[in-house]
Amino acid sequence: GAATPEIALAAAKVVEGDVDGIDVNMGCPKPFSVQGGMGAALLALPDTAEAIVRILAENLSVPVSAKIRLLPTRAETVAFAVRLAHAGARCVTVHCRFPAQREHEAAHWGELAPIVRALRPLGVPVIANGDMYRREDAAAIMASTGCAGVMLGRPALFNLSLFRSNVLAAEQRAARADSAKSASTSANPSSSSNDSSSLGDAGKGATLMP
Repeated sequence: GAATPEIALAAAKVVEGDVDGIDVNMGCPKPFSVQGGMGAALLALPDTAEAIVRILAENLSVPVSAKIRLLPTRAETVAFAVRLAHAGARCVTVHCRFPAQREHEAAHWGELAPIVRALRPLGVPVIANGDMYRREDAAAIMASTGCAGVMLGRPALFNLSLFRSNVLAAEQRAARADSAKSASTSANPSSSSNDSSSLGDAGKGATLMP
């Protein structure tokens, strides 16, 4: 986070050669961030937020993006995101909660699609954030809002398999293999241990296959 364009640029220049992009966090609601004029405090300071993105975009060799939260009204949120896009943000991530909300309160996914529609003509993708603890959640949000992708924070700590695109299919294959093994054992109680072992290995392999 940063509270002024000058501080933002100075900090970004330190790491510019070591990163693929700079993302400005305008959504952090923590007191230390807000009291310092950073994070979600910038949502109430659109001129400063725009200036931070602009100075970074004009002076860095890597792309600049920003992460925001919802403003009091849908129109304000859309207008804020559009200003960031015009200032040079190559991507905008939206945490679909208001600054005062915490993780136990449901995200407002109905607010995302209007932002996606507003930024699409500008060629700026929108990333969804918040309340996605399963791959099915992320897929549903992308399908219903048209967003370009999702950003995960807390969910990744709870469920690392979110990053495995094949996890659901693999689990289903493993379950079918286990069922087949059980059925085979019941139908042929005299089957050799080698046969049983072979079928078990197949089941294990299914879990790991892409």
